Amino acid sequence: MTDLFQQPPTVDPAYTQKQSEIEMIEGIPFKSPRHEEENDHNNPDGKDLRVETARWIKKHPDIARLFLRYANALARKGRPFGMKLIAERVRWETYFEKGESYKISNNHTAYIARWIIAEDPTIEEFLRFRNVKY
Repeated sequence: MTDLFQQPPTVDPAYTQKQSEIEMIEGIPFKSPRHEEENDHNNPDGKDLRVETARWIKKHPDIARLFLRYANALARKGRPFGMKLIAERVRWETYFEKGESYKISNNHTAYIARWIIAEDPTIEEFLRFRNVKY
């Protein structure tokens, strides 16, 4: 049985190697991952999703911390994962455990992942990233 969330090889030509750097957007840190797959289909409207995500993080810091906590837990187990998995767990936890429902746009998950690796760089090796159109 193969692992559905295998970590991609770092020598894959579909990945681009670049220097990781942290950029502040409205006071929220975002880190560019070292490896990204090409993705021509994201953000067709050309919105600045970093700004929208930064505002969402500032508006819902407790929920953003759930993303970080769950990502950290999976990284400690050494399991590669995607942000959609974390987003669904956050949705589940807030709805069933807290009795609240938060709107978490799937458009924000890529940028929440970049915020997470800015907060805790050790998590980056367990996440798979695609290029995003800022």
